[in-house]
Amino acid sequence: MEVIRVNICVKDRAYGQALKEALTRNYSGFIVTLNEKVEGEEPADVHLYDEGSGERKNGIWLTEKLSGANEEKLMFYKYDNIKNLAAKIILAYGKFTGRRLIVPGDKQIQLIAVAAAAGGLGASSVAMGIAQELKRFQGKSVLYLSLESFESTGNYLRIEKGKKGIFEYLYYLKSKKRHLCSCIEDFLVYDTYGIEGFGPAPGMNPLLKLKKEDFELLLEELMELGRYQVVVFDCGNNINDLIELVFQLSDFIVFLNEEGVRKEAYLRYLTHKTGEGIKERMITLTNKYVPYQEPISLDEGKGEDGKDGEEIVVPEQVIAYDEHGFHRVENHVSVCIDGDFGLGIKEIVKKLT
Repeated sequence: MEVIRVNICVKDRAYGQALKEALTRNYSGFIVTLNEKVEGEEPADVHLYDEGSGERKNGIWLTEKLSGANEEKLMFYKYDNIKNLAAKIILAYGKFTGRRLIVPGDKQIQLIAVAAAAGGLGASSVAMGIAQELKRFQGKSVLYLSLESFESTGNYLRIEKGKKGIFEYLYYLKSKKRHLCSCIEDFLVYDTYGIEGFGPAPGMNPLLKLKKEDFELLLEELMELGRYQVVVFDCGNNINDLIELVFQLSDFIVFLNEEGVRKEAYLRYLTHKTGEGIKERMITLTNKYVPYQEPISLDEGKGEDGKDGEEIVVPEQVIAYDEHGFHRVENHVSVCIDGDFGLGIKEIVKKLT
């Protein structure tokens, strides 16, 4: 991991010491020093000063009031959430140096797409459940990426007002400042377990407006970061050129169906557009499944004419209906995979890994 040297130059040494410890805990790539004046053989990459200080070379002013913060002018609120403050410092480092942050390690990413035959089947919940299982119990670094027309990111991850997100990230990606995309922290939101996602854009999802080459550039950037082992795409019930591309690129496609919802036309179209090989990578399941409570006898299974009645078929892969699998925390929904919902998720993840 690339080292970023941060020098804190503030008069309040108690605050400076607390900030030094918090930054070091938050990002292992920080080497933080506490000096009122810059000293030493190794110059710092970023300097944090009190607001109004005359020094500004590679410097950030820390403001006492939230109203005084201005990211474009490199004036950050000194009492901001430490994760946010660290992310802003990393982005400032990219602006100062013009360099990409390089993370050593495996650059391979597993791509998992979650789609549904119709709206309301729970594709977003299943996508988040899969991401949580991989993060909590397999230790994978996971990015959740919504490809719905109107993103579900804000429903499941904590969103802070004024947070940068996917709109700003795509701007840097397609500009001459692409190196700032490696300073990804300032564009991310999180859940309790550390699943990451881009802050959602207002209105329509800007990812759906990308050309094929731009979307492939985004995936290339995410791979180059070396930050993620898995990307989970939440495709909802969309079917368009971008979703078809995602299906072609994904290692697995988790497809949600439900009794009464016809999937044949959807699958025929998908096979026609992406090839027969897609079936080998597809896991079809029924979500919100409620099993029959009582066994049906042979007599009960016959019609009035004594012939066999309609066969009752239990789907091969199911996720049981679980009213306790979700609960609201502040302004978002927390997905719980410790009950029946989680048991179904575990079985799916076994097929994915």
